[in-house]
Amino acid sequence: NAEDFNHVPGGSNVLYMDGHVEFQRFPSDQPVNRGLAIIVGVLSK
Repeated sequence: NAEDFNHVPGGSNVLYMDGHVEFQRFPSDQPVNRGLAIIVGVLSK
């Protein structure tokens, strides 16, 4: 659901092991995909 994202348009900041951050729109490749959305939805209830 678009209202549940903290960024408009829907997506997420991804922090990589080398320290850089990249914005990825939803849906995209891992880690910002349907599986992550389901997990975050369950944890946020």
